[in-house]
Amino acid sequence: MTQRMDIPEALLRHFVALDIVQETCGKEKKQIAGTVSGCLLDLGETLFYLTAGHVLKQLNTNIQAGAARIVIARFVDRFGPRVPKEQLLPFEYVPRRAIAMYEEEYDVDFGLIILDDLYRNIFNSSGKLPITEKDLLESDVGPHCDEFGVLGVPEEFSTFRDTGRSFARSVTTALIPVEVIHEGTLSHATGRAPRLQGRVRNDAKLKSLKGTSGGPVFGFTRSKPDKYFIVGIQSAWDRSTRTAYICPLQVIWLFLGPVAAKIRELRRQHDAKQSAGPPAGD
Repeated sequence: MTQRMDIPEALLRHFVALDIVQETCGKEKKQIAGTVSGCLLDLGETLFYLTAGHVLKQLNTNIQAGAARIVIARFVDRFGPRVPKEQLLPFEYVPRRAIAMYEEEYDVDFGLIILDDLYRNIFNSSGKLPITEKDLLESDVGPHCDEFGVLGVPEEFSTFRDTGRSFARSVTTALIPVEVIHEGTLSHATGRAPRLQGRVRNDAKLKSLKGTSGGPVFGFTRSKPDKYFIVGIQSAWDRSTRTAYICPLQVIWLFLGPVAAKIRELRRQHDAKQSAGPPAGD
């Protein structure tokens, strides 16, 4: 079951959660369940699941090292105006289709999972709105934003219970208010990417942002309270100072902009082969 804490439907259209259950390898096997926060990205006519790079890097490392295997992976389609009831969409997590861009030294933290057209059709029908190339190109951390909100599934609000046949789940999606304290700029001297910093407000009933990594971050203005901007995705968290570190869309475009045309070309080649069907004589 998924609960929502008074979040506007307009924002929920941008949110997609991914349940992951891992089973450790070795003599004493145990299962570890959790929910990943994220959103959709439409780049080069291809749909991706966008989340934090450090999340995918850890998953890929565990699988490729033989430390764990994925026993359950499923998208949670419950957020938005056209979803009548919760849908759990089975998904095969394959490390080679998951790209982790995580360089802590340079403040880069985002990851992509390539999605098939089946998921595009399902998410379209439920009213999901992916981030587009136009959004990335025109993104601006924005001095006009007075406050931010991190949308995600905090780990402390989530429970998974092993029923013996499957995992029963109860998760709560939250929009966490964050006050602006610093807007990073690109430093050519250090090579560090700009990173947005904000402080989680004291009135937020939350001990930690753990579980929200990869969730979309929205910017709001006092002059236009009904308007919002997607400014980035949640990256890291400093509990001692209640500081949230956000990877801006500008940084994501910095890396993906140069390859968008190639992705589009490969996509069109793939579609052309599918339309042509099998070679004559097969």
